[in-house]
Amino acid sequence: MTDQLDGSGTPVHHIVIAPNQSLSALALVGLYCGGVVLLLLIATVLAWLGFWPILVFAVMEWLGVGVCLWAMRRGGRYREIITVTANQVTVEKLNRSGLETVASFQRHWASVERQATGSWLPSRLVIKSHGTMCEVGRCLTEDERRSLTARLQQLIGPVNRTPDWT
Repeated sequence: MTDQLDGSGTPVHHIVIAPNQSLSALALVGLYCGGVVLLLLIATVLAWLGFWPILVFAVMEWLGVGVCLWAMRRGGRYREIITVTANQVTVEKLNRSGLETVASFQRHWASVERQATGSWLPSRLVIKSHGTMCEVGRCLTEDERRSLTARLQQLIGPVNRTPDWT
């Protein structure tokens, strides 16, 4: 989360939400290539011993693993940017190809709510105003969602009572 000042000297709060990806792209490629080399060594030895179908299924298996890793890495580019200014709350959702959705709320009338779903389902964090609702933080853990709720409630405040930032 970053706090910045715009040209008029009023604070602008930016909260960037992104999925946790502990492996870099280079490390992911290294892990995949290492697994392929190890698997092909074992499958080649077994094919040499006469179990040749293992080689075919091993190649198909690692092609499937590669597609899954590619999709996981591609989905990790998702971002949500919540911008809170003195008058407005803006939520921008960015996917891998660019801007997906934008929701904008008047800060004075906006409210933040964490909705409990089921006993084993994660809660939903929504910003809503005048019948419009926008869910944020789908990629967060429950503890992170709780702390984000507290921070947004601190920045936005309850409906019809805008907190002072000074």
